[in-house]
Amino acid sequence: MTKYSKLAGVALAIALLAGCSSMSGMFSSSSSKSSDSASASASAQPAKAEDSAPEDSFLASDDYTDEDEVVGKFLKDPDYAKMTEDFELQGADFDWGWAAPNLKISKYSTVHLTVKNDSKSLNPNIKQSVDKSFTAAMKRLGLKAVSSRSRADLELGLDVVDYNPNRTYAFVTMVEPFIEIELRLTNRKTGKDLLLIRNQDHASTPEEAAGEYAGELVQALR
Repeated sequence: MTKYSKLAGVALAIALLAGCSSMSGMFSSSSSKSSDSASASASAQPAKAEDSAPEDSFLASDDYTDEDEVVGKFLKDPDYAKMTEDFELQGADFDWGWAAPNLKISKYSTVHLTVKNDSKSLNPNIKQSVDKSFTAAMKRLGLKAVSSRSRADLELGLDVVDYNPNRTYAFVTMVEPFIEIELRLTNRKTGKDLLLIRNQDHASTPEEAAGEYAGELVQALR
């Protein structure tokens, strides 16, 4: 309770005890105006994006607001608002994701890959490792990776947002090395997104974890 509210309560109590109806009416009017003004001011404030997002979306999650998490470098708030937790596609499970209805990868033949690294890792080879794993995954899906973006049917964008090459302890749990990657698969001709994923995989090395992530993507898109 604010200091203003406390003082207002005291003043109202004194007015009632003294039988001062005029003072009570004046205070009530003043309080009502103040309340109306506060309500109008609150309604005039634009709603934050995360406040209007579905409760099960990444945008409304604690992960999104965690200062240790890298967000908004690749996928953006409108993407996060669509992505739901424990996303499942064709038996493949991801931390967060969204897929366009009736997604069929068999309709496409070529894909262009891009890889970013927005993690705190200084490993100069991590982008090459991710590119290699996901290029192989696209080949398993029957897609040919092409260097020219304009010639591709699809674009697969990848961003490493977290990376840890070491085994670490968290309370009583051993955390294996991991890699966390955001992914966007887009239809190049229409410009529309087909798949959005944010997922962390663990393995003996981050590079191996990237390979497992890529394998899960193959399962999801077959």
